[in-house]
Amino acid sequence: MAACQAKRDKIKITGKIKWFYTHEDSRHGFCDNCGAHMFWQNDSMPTISVTAGSLEDTKNLSVKHNIFTEEKGCYYTINPNEPQNEGYGNSRI
Repeated sequence: MAACQAKRDKIKITGKIKWFYTHEDSRHGFCDNCGAHMFWQNDSMPTISVTAGSLEDTKNLSVKHNIFTEEKGCYYTINPNEPQNEGYGNSRI
């Protein structure tokens, strides 16, 4: 899944989101209308992760690093010049 990370105070969410906690401080946000997975965040962090397909304007997005590379599908290749992490890596902004 292509996703990006932003500081929560820099993003505007429109529409109704249903949030579900998957861990004590970690929650996922889904579109209340169609159920699409759109967001996830750790409440103790100042950032929110956003699925790239849920953004209106993606022209300024770029790859900074890849996470969970050990779980990637066999149907695509990661650019070897991009940083890769088996887990989250240093995904803080």
